[in-house]
Amino acid sequence: MKIFIVLLIFLTLTFPCSICAKESDDQFFKELLESNYHSTPYTSWVKVVSVEEKKDMHFYPTYALTCDVIEIFKGLPLKRITYLKSVEGGYQKYPVGKEYIVSLFINPETGIYYIGDNGYDLPFTEALLKILRGIKED
Repeated sequence: MKIFIVLLIFLTLTFPCSICAKESDDQFFKELLESNYHSTPYTSWVKVVSVEEKKDMHFYPTYALTCDVIEIFKGLPLKRITYLKSVEGGYQKYPVGKEYIVSLFINPETGIYYIGDNGYDLPFTEALLKILRGIKED
């Protein structure tokens, strides 16, 4: 009986915290997506089809990720996009087949897309998609 009471107290105390954490995460991602959507020229939902390591580009290993575009929220109507991403420590396994929400800058001299200080590629989730579609409609 004591174990049941301890378990009940534990669940009572931790369950509301997990709800708060979820709301906190949603608010964080909403603010991040909103900020990046407005500060970068290109935002879309993509699926990585290939990754190529670029030599001697930056301090961290840099990769060219080529992706099929699933949905565009802002920017040119591209069916496929390649962007540069620096990865501290490099990839242990290339993310081929993975889906992301990306917010990218464009180098005006070369036309090359890249993840800058305010850009990102967040692993795709339905929750992020819903948040981003809401931002686009505003």
